[in-house]
Amino acid sequence: MLVNGYIQRAELKTAVGDTTLTHDDEHDRAIEAASRQIDLWCGPPPGRQFWQDATATPRLFRARDRTLVCPGDFDATAGLIVETDDDADGIFETTWDASEWQAEPFNRWSGFPYASITTTTRSREFPLDSRRPRVRVTTKWGWAGPPTPVKQACLMVAVLYFRSKDMAGVGVGIDFSTTTISADPISMAMKLCQPLAIEGGLLFGIKQVPTHG
Repeated sequence: MLVNGYIQRAELKTAVGDTTLTHDDEHDRAIEAASRQIDLWCGPPPGRQFWQDATATPRLFRARDRTLVCPGDFDATAGLIVETDDDADGIFETTWDASEWQAEPFNRWSGFPYASITTTTRSREFPLDSRRPRVRVTTKWGWAGPPTPVKQACLMVAVLYFRSKDMAGVGVGIDFSTTTISADPISMAMKLCQPLAIEGGLLFGIKQVPTHG
């Protein structure tokens, strides 16, 4: 069963001209492999998450400063819970009122998620000065759904991964030692994903160059 793939099986089957049910398992594996590769291109392990969790889960963080914590991608503020460990004893005893924090950026572009939480009042600040993570955020993590560049990149990579089952003896690889990207299917997919990469992702900071001339 396909889990958190960025395209549907039918899309890959259409792309490779497969109208049978014979290779459905291979299609699913190719899509999942491509999707998880894109995650790692775009974020630190386990990667950026271009799907949304089905249920809310807590994660622990250190605040950047007394007014800012950057928990990563989340799409909605409904049901989001912010808690703090105010005395560094490992117990999150304070649950913030929704009026004491706000999600940012305020104006989200083209389906991009929220990525940070800031305070709204001087009477409530995030605790610092400890080795412990003292902020706990509970929400449904991830993007509401993959943006168009991720879908297109996933299709391109999944086609190659699926067809690789018939490429015995043929080497297909990616060299991350270079800082340039050329015009082959993998590199074109990397170009699509590169603007979405954040620090820690394999594509973060890679220089893109023209592929003609």
